[in-house]
Amino acid sequence: MLWITNAFSLRTVAIFMTPILISFSLSAETLLNKDQAQKINNEFIEAMKAKDLSIIRKYMYDGTKITVDLDPEKGKGEKELSLEKYIDFTKRSIEKMGPSGIDTKLISLSINEGRNQATITLRVKVITKNMGNNFKFVSTKKTVLGIVDEEIKIISSKDDLISIESL
Repeated sequence: MLWITNAFSLRTVAIFMTPILISFSLSAETLLNKDQAQKINNEFIEAMKAKDLSIIRKYMYDGTKITVDLDPEKGKGEKELSLEKYIDFTKRSIEKMGPSGIDTKLISLSINEGRNQATITLRVKVITKNMGNNFKFVSTKKTVLGIVDEEIKIISSKDDLISIESL
C-alpha cells in the first residue's frame, strides 16, 4: 500500500513540476547576454548607416518606450514618441544624413540577469545637411533590451541631444 501512495505522490509531483521545467527551459533559451546585446547593437548601427529602417520594426514593437530630447539644454525638448512617429522622425533624419553619416562609441553595456535585460549606452555623432549647411549633432543613446514574447526586443530607447555644431 505504501508503494502505491509513493507512486501517486511522485506522479503528482511530476505533473506539477512539468510546467515549471518547461517554463524554465523556454526562458533559458531566451536569456540575454552581452554577446547578443552587442550583436543587436552592431546590427542596428549598421542598418542606420545603410539607411535601412526595417531594423526598427525588427527590434522595436508598439510597447517600446521611445523618448527623444532635441534640445541640448537638459529636459527642455524631451518628447515621448509612438513607434510610427519614431519611424517617421528617423526616416526624415536619415534623409538629411551626410556621406560621413553616423559615428558611434560604446560608453557602457551591462546585463541585469534578474530582469533578463541589457542596457547599452552610446555616444552618437551624426553629420546632416540642411538647407545647404552641414551640422554635427552629438547625443547619447540609451537602449534597454529585454525579452518580449520570447524574442529579444527594445524595451526602451532614449536619445538625449548634447550639442549641435555648424560645420
